[in-house]
Amino acid sequence: DVSRSMDAQDAYPSRLERAKSDVRDLLDKLTNSRIGLIAFSGVAAVEVPLTTDQEHFRLVLDSLDTQSARRGGTLIGDAIRRAIMSFPDASARDRAIVLITDGLPTAHCEDEWLYMLYPPDPRTEQATMREAMLCSKEGITINIFLVPSWSQSEEDIRFANRLAQSTSGRVFFTSGKNLDRFVLWDYVQNKREIIA
Repeated sequence: DVSRSMDAQDAYPSRLERAKSDVRDLLDKLTNSRIGLIAFSGVAAVEVPLTTDQEHFRLVLDSLDTQSARRGGTLIGDAIRRAIMSFPDASARDRAIVLITDGLPTAHCEDEWLYMLYPPDPRTEQATMREAMLCSKEGITINIFLVPSWSQSEEDIRFANRLAQSTSGRVFFTSGKNLDRFVLWDYVQNKREIIA
């Protein structure tokens, strides 16, 4: 999530910089894994297609800021759709989306129209859930890392839970160096279930 709210400094030095630091820590644990990067606010863009080139990934990650996407808003559904399209092979195991955001989706697309609605609208949540259902159908898990925010509500948390659970994923609340530990733990736990 590179929406403007990620510039808030209630996490040091900002929500976005904290999230980027957590992703860097995660990379140290994901050797030989293919990783990709999608930045989103009111539009989603594939910044790094799936790759094992962590050096390139880090360079692009370091360059991200809240000006990286062309529009304001939080278009989570489009980011999920682009992630689904980024996976080359439906038969590949362990396909997962790690979604890092600080709140609810505030934008969605209907046909060729972009709707930016704040406060978040039920139609936006429904459109985002439709994308999650496609993940579920494709066997893709969405794990959400919810960056704490002064404006976060119970509604934000309930929606994040519904979104993650619809794909057998989880929601993690992170404000420190937890991302790498949680993702690795979740990956190992799910691998055990697959093997057993």
